[in-house]
Amino acid sequence: MKGMLLRVYKFSRKVFSINKQSGESERMISELYNIQDIQYRDMLDIVSNNFKIRHNNELYLKTNYPIAYESLDHLHPLGTMQDNTRSISFYNKCALLYKDQLSYLDLGCSGGGLVFDFSLHGRVSIGLEGSDYSKKKGRANWRTIPNNLFTCDITQPFEILSKANNTKFKFKIVSCWEVLEHIDEHDLKQFFINVLAHLDCDGIFVGSISQVASDPLHVTVKKFDWWKSMFLKNGLTILPDDENPFEFTDYARGTGNGAFDTCNYFLNQDLGFHFVAKKNP
Repeated sequence: MKGMLLRVYKFSRKVFSINKQSGESERMISELYNIQDIQYRDMLDIVSNNFKIRHNNELYLKTNYPIAYESLDHLHPLGTMQDNTRSISFYNKCALLYKDQLSYLDLGCSGGGLVFDFSLHGRVSIGLEGSDYSKKKGRANWRTIPNNLFTCDITQPFEILSKANNTKFKFKIVSCWEVLEHIDEHDLKQFFINVLAHLDCDGIFVGSISQVASDPLHVTVKKFDWWKSMFLKNGLTILPDDENPFEFTDYARGTGNGAFDTCNYFLNQDLGFHFVAKKNP
């Protein structure tokens, strides 16, 4: 464990060291302008009443494990320090698939950007994050939609329940973007139990899995066929290409979507892959 923590510490120093290469600096500046533009348009849409944020007042989280204390991502929260993925393309595809019935659960939500995209369009939208870094710092969307975002160890039992009748809520879309490789293999069974428990019978489990072995936060780095078998064994079937309704550009991550999503799985399939899965028939 100490050896792993040392590797993570060195990796952290490397990630946050000043990059003096002009290309990297230009990329980061461009991303900052992009974020500023998105936020400016969000404010205009809200002020002009084009959109009204749906703040959660109908669901609550029940868990005995509010923080993933033993996770490397909590001990060294690199992802939740910097990531806040937004993707209108992903939202639009989900809205097309489920229309007025659309609801969204994001596992490993980091800054809560995707949850905000759905709530901005009036959808039931919840995000769970194992680290409390963003919550304590009030970063990204944790200040904007605090009732939609919860800290929770998603490898332990939890329930998202309706305040009206205390029944478990089922979501049409459950996602996790570059999260599964951060979960120890022995914890995957409970993770999948949680997914199945909160996925509607006709819902979709969608996301991305990184295969970058050099990242010390990646503790389960496996190929697609291994994950396909793991999904199947735990009650989920990854859809074949001819049944998959998502185009590459619909996915929220693994598409080169911004400065903190540098991997493009279409250009380099060795870096990772996307999946769309349904409950086993």
